[in-house]
Amino acid sequence: MERIHVSVDEDQCSACGLCQDCAPENIEIPDGGPSAQVVRQPNGDDEIEACVEASDFCPTGGLQVKELAS
Repeated sequence: MERIHVSVDEDQCSACGLCQDCAPENIEIPDGGPSAQVVRQPNGDDEIEACVEASDFCPTGGLQVKELAS
């Protein structure tokens, strides 16, 4: 699988928690925080798949996944 870069558009994120549920190793919502935060870029196929899934399920489109060149 390709390498990816994950980011959060804080203006679109509603801090609903779906991304954190899908990719807890990479994304968290600080207590009382207004939006999710990427705490670590994905490393390995399992984390990459989890982050892509989190982006797919994001109801506001606030989680961005960009494929990186090899």
